[in-house]
Amino acid sequence: MSVSEYTDKFEELFRFSRMCQGTPVEYEEWKCVKYEGGLRSDIFSSVGPMEIRTFSELVNKCRVAEECVKKAAVERGSHKDSFPQNRGKSFAPRGLSFKKGGSSRKPNNYNNSQRKKFGKQP
Repeated sequence: MSVSEYTDKFEELFRFSRMCQGTPVEYEEWKCVKYEGGLRSDIFSSVGPMEIRTFSELVNKCRVAEECVKKAAVERGSHKDSFPQNRGKSFAPRGLSFKKGGSSRKPNNYNNSQRKKFGKQP
């Protein structure tokens, strides 16, 4: 949900709150705290630390933060194409094998007579 949609829905539901029955000065801070609680985490992480307690200012900052998040997402998407998808996968390991004996092959323990028993018959 966009910030505008969220704000409209919040205002619509807020008028039913008991806190709304007093003067705006009494519930302004509470309203801001409740509004922040329903924000998307990407927007809240930008706006929450500011501790804005004037509702109209908070909504404006949220709209700005939403635009920044959208812009960052677009830039991430455009940068994704400029990097190869298989980076780091084309490199082969270097150096000796770390397995016992320095080789990845198992030693052959069969003698010639055993090999003939299990090998193909001419």
